[in-house]
Amino acid sequence: MRKFIKTIAVLAIISTTSCSDAPVEVTASDICTEEYKDVLVTTEGIVRLPNNFYTAGGTVTMVLEAPAGKYRLPKIAILTWNKDNEKKNMMEPLKNGFSDDDVKIYDDKGQAVKLGDKIRVTGKVSGAAKDWCDIFVDKIEKVN
Repeated sequence: MRKFIKTIAVLAIISTTSCSDAPVEVTASDICTEEYKDVLVTTEGIVRLPNNFYTAGGTVTMVLEAPAGKYRLPKIAILTWNKDNEKKNMMEPLKNGFSDDDVKIYDDKGQAVKLGDKIRVTGKVSGAAKDWCDIFVDKIEKVN
């Protein structure tokens, strides 16, 4: 009986820890809905500068470009620092009067990501509405 109880306890722990950290893979055009609000997602797109640019709370907001259509794409909020003092999954802060060449984004391996590169981002969706939809990025991966 003790083996049975231990087995059930181990299975319960494994099932709760393995599912809670797994991001949901979603097409960028499908993210900005209530279904994905506060959900950890992963999606792909081409990183671009937004038309309306802002920085807030240690993040810089960029946009993903995906196939054209009549839908809302999320903006991606990228941290301008890394808790391990490494240039990974972050971008350098931008100064006034910056150019495209000043945009320095780093992927999960510390490699440079340039504007126009295809990336996969993983992060939590905030907003998920027609007028506000951001992914707060935890991980950036280059896609070939």
